[in-house]
Amino acid sequence: MVEKLLISGICVIPFYEILIKLCPYAQTMTGDTREAKSFLALFFAISCFCLHLWNKGTVQCKSKVILSLVVYTFFVTHLWWKMPIALNDVMVGGFYKWQPLLYLLSFFVLFLTVSSIHLNKDKILSVIMWMSSIMACYVILQAIGLDQFFSIIKAGYTDSIGFTAKLAGNLGQPTLVSPFIALGVPIALYMKKPLNVVLMVVAVLLTQSMVANFAMIIGVGFYLLSSRHIIAKYFVIGSLVTVTLYCFIFKPSMTGREFIWPETVKDVMTTPFEEDNGQRFAFTGVGLGAFPMLYHLKHIHQTMFHQVHNEYLEWFYSTGLFGLILLLMSVTEIFKTSQDKTVTSVFLVLCICAAGTFIWQLGVYQYISTVIVGLIYGGKDEKISVSNFSVVR
Repeated sequence: MVEKLLISGICVIPFYEILIKLCPYAQTMTGDTREAKSFLALFFAISCFCLHLWNKGTVQCKSKVILSLVVYTFFVTHLWWKMPIALNDVMVGGFYKWQPLLYLLSFFVLFLTVSSIHLNKDKILSVIMWMSSIMACYVILQAIGLDQFFSIIKAGYTDSIGFTAKLAGNLGQPTLVSPFIALGVPIALYMKKPLNVVLMVVAVLLTQSMVANFAMIIGVGFYLLSSRHIIAKYFVIGSLVTVTLYCFIFKPSMTGREFIWPETVKDVMTTPFEEDNGQRFAFTGVGLGAFPMLYHLKHIHQTMFHQVHNEYLEWFYSTGLFGLILLLMSVTEIFKTSQDKTVTSVFLVLCICAAGTFIWQLGVYQYISTVIVGLIYGGKDEKISVSNFSVVR
């Protein structure tokens, strides 16, 4: 039952608004459905955990580092910056941090669930691959001008990216939909689905997302090298040469990242405020959820971004040096633990895309990333188990 619910989440979360629009007289209430997707991801994550406990299941935490990361994040909340806001003489300045903390805890229990039960790994990977393929087909249809469900909302960045603005699937932007498609390519290679590979590669290329294209190349290259495929070396060398030449000739724009990244690091190391008031957050960070409110007060006209577009830097901004170290240790341990080249390739694509955009702040990627990490830690190996909890109904 848990596996069926888990797979239902993989299918419903990315496409829920289209499913709603297919119902008679139904319509979504907002143009941006990211928050609704995040709620659905939260719902499925908690539901999988509760259903597993209801079935008298046990959960095991098989990673000391990931457990330490979660505990640390909650432990340092009292050291984070608080807005000077009071309602009825009650200080409520830290209200913004509780939502990301709720999501962190919810996906942690999903990780515990997935890593503690025996799942049909190939079945789950196949579902992810087909969802990526469907999204790729949708992007290709949008490229030739066929779309019924979505339209472009004029914003500053839509003029700068031109044609690709409409190639967003139903995830909002080309840079957000392309990682969802790219992560399916290594799975399609593993499943021996050449048509799906072609569709997904074409869709990612059409979005012109440098981050997703680079991640796809590295992910596919890693898979081929791990499989000792005859074309692996030629693919990796040829792809890297092509990317290098493309960057050298066309000099693709970083669309503001070249400004926001160094300033983010500087703000954590000095002060995130417009005026130096003596407050420093280098070790424990400013706090989850603080970046979109604080950064633009200090750098008003620099960029329109509400995220750093680099999850590692934003985590550094939010949780400080100690939090960044624990995050990098967690990612490193995940790669060392993984013994499946396909799952490792998918996680590699996600990690690379996280270095150039904000996928881990979106419900779709939070859910899939957690499932992938859970599959890596799943199985019969009890040597890395550090704690065991059980709930008896």
